[in-house]
Amino acid sequence: MSDKDCLNQCRKEIEEVLALGDEQGNVRTRDLEYLMTAIESKSGIKLSLSTLKRIWRSDDDDRTPQPATLNALVSILGFESFQDYKLSISEQENDEILPQISKKLPIGFVVAIVIMGLFTAYRFWKNYEPPIKIHIADPVKFTADKTVDKGIPNTVVFEYDLTGVEADSFFIQQSWNPANKTWIDTANHFYSSTYYTPGYHMARLMANDSVLA
Repeated sequence: MSDKDCLNQCRKEIEEVLALGDEQGNVRTRDLEYLMTAIESKSGIKLSLSTLKRIWRSDDDDRTPQPATLNALVSILGFESFQDYKLSISEQENDEILPQISKKLPIGFVVAIVIMGLFTAYRFWKNYEPPIKIHIADPVKFTADKTVDKGIPNTVVFEYDLTGVEADSFFIQQSWNPANKTWIDTANHFYSSTYYTPGYHMARLMANDSVLA
């Protein structure tokens, strides 16, 4: 919904809340004077009578009032900002659309979707295998040797021995950054990695999400 449409909706709701307008629904000057007082009392913002007249008689005007003016208007409806008011309208529209969509769907189609969802959940539950708990039977070996004493890039050769460890997966995390993590094969004992930034790096040997060394 556009800001203009939201403003029109806001005007209608304010008229209902404050009982503005005559029997024909025409908002009079004294109604707007009452609204001006109500807005100042509610929000502390004093809008001029000319501003309210322009808003209430701007059906052919495409200009949108200033944000502060809009915020002052919706304060009558209990909102802190015009954006909050727009969001509430969107939520109401979604609540109205969803039941309409569900009514249009054939009951057989809905039942089929429910059955498929239950079947998928059952297969997932049946095939689910809980992760292996980490079990360490022997000491873990983890060393690192640089190929260059100084400067970058520098290739580091990690040596590890995980024969005494049981877990689902194993990784070497090259630095503090968790994204810089590589899966390693327990059948091997060496892994090389190149560093392109200077400084001191803390590498980690990991099993599942736990740090071994």
